[in-house]
Amino acid sequence: MEQHARAGINGLQRTSKILHPRAKTIARYFDFQDWQISKDYSHATAQARSLIAMVAASIVRSFLNQQTPIVKILRSPQSLGLLKAVFRPLSQVRPVEFSSKRRQVQKTLSTGELCGYPIYATCPDLTALDGLNYPVFLLGDSGVLLQESLDGQEANQIVSLSHRIITSLVLYLLREPVQAHSLIEKQEAVVGKNKTSALRAGGRRLVIDSMALTGV
Repeated sequence: MEQHARAGINGLQRTSKILHPRAKTIARYFDFQDWQISKDYSHATAQARSLIAMVAASIVRSFLNQQTPIVKILRSPQSLGLLKAVFRPLSQVRPVEFSSKRRQVQKTLSTGELCGYPIYATCPDLTALDGLNYPVFLLGDSGVLLQESLDGQEANQIVSLSHRIITSLVLYLLREPVQAHSLIEKQEAVVGKNKTSALRAGGRRLVIDSMALTGV
């Protein structure tokens, strides 16, 4: 049986649970079709690598039940294309559409369908996300500028690189859960005005460390 993992209140745990295709959230925003994997990442763009690093850091912080900041991203066709490529290994193909009501947002995230993994999303009222501790990359009217347009080759290589990094990271967390804290010991505190840059810097170190430790 293929091994899966979920992030919960006690951290990332082995589970046989998979994303259920009949679940309302999953059916709308995720699919489970295979994609072609490339071993050539030479055309994976700089902004894509930066975004992958932030996703990696979010996965580990979720696993360790640490405060995980919402990453705001300026909405554009280019940013949506990059998000789709980076999140494809997690099977997400379109942004989760949050309600403007806080209770509905919490309900969406508390059903267990998303297993604590990062998602990208939209929300018409940002106050509904105040105090939220979940790895969300939020498309909106302000935030990180992602302006690289992707051709087919670049998109495929970004998907492949994201797949490799997320796989190596999750394998490490499953194999060495007690040692997981060592992956973020040197991360800057994700506080103040530099939340996004701190998350990015920490993620880059995580990528290097996890890939070296797992050999993936």
